[in-house]
Amino acid sequence: MANGGGVTFKFEQDSVQNIIERRGLGVGGRVQQYVDNEVMRHMQPYMPKLTGTMIESMVIATDVGSGEVVVDTPYAKKRNEVARNNGQRGPHAFERMKADHKDNILNGAAVISGGKAEK
Repeated sequence: MANGGGVTFKFEQDSVQNIIERRGLGVGGRVQQYVDNEVMRHMQPYMPKLTGTMIESMVIATDVGSGEVVVDTPYAKKRNEVARNNGQRGPHAFERMKADHKDNILNGAAVISGGKAEK
């Protein structure tokens, strides 16, 4: 305190890590879990589907909250590159799904984290 009755102001801020955790933004947090689940849900109708094995593999192989959606079949890479279009299903499922649903997924993530999505 300064002489003569002055006032000292101190601004205290929570740590960045605490803010990230409180908002659910960390790896494995509720926002990443939401994004991973929404990516898988929206991507299913875009994926090539003969027997459904790729979709089943995605659900089983993905560690929800990790930030990575995994399709673990020996032919997944090839099908992602050269699958025939069959209505909405076909190659580059993630990229096509993202073009159609990215804004909705980001808006949902913003709401869950307590923020606002940028326009």
